[in-house]
Amino acid sequence: MKIEGCEELYANNEKLWSFLSNPEKVVGCFPGVVSWNVENGIIKAKVKAGIGFIKGTFDSTVQIINNDEIAKKATLRLQGSSNMGNFVADVSIYLKDEGGKKLVCYSSDAKVSGTISTLPSTIIGNTVKKMVKEFLECTQKKV
Repeated sequence: MKIEGCEELYANNEKLWSFLSNPEKVVGCFPGVVSWNVENGIIKAKVKAGIGFIKGTFDSTVQIINNDEIAKKATLRLQGSSNMGNFVADVSIYLKDEGGKKLVCYSSDAKVSGTISTLPSTIIGNTVKKMVKEFLECTQKKV
C-alpha cells in the first residue's frame, strides 16, 4: 500500500534535519507512544494505535537505514506487530523548498497483514496521514 504526502513546516532546514535524524528527540513526537528506549540507534517502542474500529498496542521498531544530511533525505525502516496484525515499511523522508515553503515529504510502500489488512486501504492511509500530521505538528513545536 502506497502512502505519500508533504506537510509544510516553519523551521530552518538544518535545525529541522538535526531533530528528524535524532532518534532520542524524534520518539517523543510519535503519536500513541506508551514506552520506548533507544538501543544502538534503533527505537523500540510500544505504540497504541487504532485504525477504524480496530485498536491495539504495537511492539514497534524504527531504524534509520540511510541518512544523507547534505541532501536532507533519509530512509527509515518501520516494523510492528500486535493483535491487530503486522506492518513493515521503508519510509523515504526528505526536505524540499517549493515556492518559498519548506516541506517535509514522505513516501512509503507499506506491507500490512492480519486483521488490519482487511480494512480498505483508504482507511489505513488516512489514519497514517493523520498520525504523520500529528508527528510533524509536534516536531514544529520542538524545533
